[in-house]
Amino acid sequence: MKNLAIIPALFFALAFSLTATAQEMEAPAFGEFIAQFPKASLPYAFDAQALAAKPAAKAKRLDWQFYQFLPELEHSAQFSNMPVYPEPVAAFETKEYVAVLYNVARGAGKNNKTYTISVFDHAGNHIATNFVAGANKQNLTVATIQANLKAEVKTIPVSEGGL
Repeated sequence: MKNLAIIPALFFALAFSLTATAQEMEAPAFGEFIAQFPKASLPYAFDAQALAAKPAAKAKRLDWQFYQFLPELEHSAQFSNMPVYPEPVAAFETKEYVAVLYNVARGAGKNNKTYTISVFDHAGNHIATNFVAGANKQNLTVATIQANLKAEVKTIPVSEGGL
């Protein structure tokens, strides 16, 4: 009979453990997602030298639990079998919107840079995602993101030998 008295205590411990685990697994808040990006001011510019430069250090990757805020990652992954690793670059805030800028890194492709901006309302609802700048073996796409979050984009062919 003494062993039967232990059963309610075990159920209580199991229920407490499951509750703690469920709380740990809760989806992150939109504010936590935005906090992953360094704050920056507008206008924000990508010039050819910055895009052509080799990174000084390995970029920090966005933690996987925040991928849910970037619905275009799943769409992007459909076109390549290489894993996608978003690297936070900057966060911008205007009166109406919040935007995050990130590099969509793929596998070991260090020569390709694909900078994308995702725009949200202040409640965290996704509005749009667009490519704004990047570099590959053929082109550099330079951009300036204006205060209204519109980007002026220009593509520059990379000559033989490049920058």
